[in-house]
Amino acid sequence: MWVPAAAVPMVMHLVPDKHWRHVTEQSREALPILHAVVKELKKYPDAVFVEVIDHNQHVQIRTHDGKLQIDVDAPDERVHVLCPLSTIEDVTSQLEENAPAA
Repeated sequence: MWVPAAAVPMVMHLVPDKHWRHVTEQSREALPILHAVVKELKKYPDAVFVEVIDHNQHVQIRTHDGKLQIDVDAPDERVHVLCPLSTIEDVTSQLEENAPAA
């Protein structure tokens, strides 16, 4: 399935409030870590962070042109994710804005 990353922050506005409360409560502790990770990833616009080649499987996690790229190629599955770091920042900011007071 292919979904443009820019659509994610827009679609988040359609999520009912009761679901937001649950998501923001569950993610509250991880949000500062996610901010820090994205900030650091931006310092390496084209870098491979993880690469595993094992028999007929290949996993790679990298940044490419300011995007987080995750590729998994195995006989039973293929996963290819490409998401701009700016979109991850937008989603994180929206989660923080909707988070209940601690």
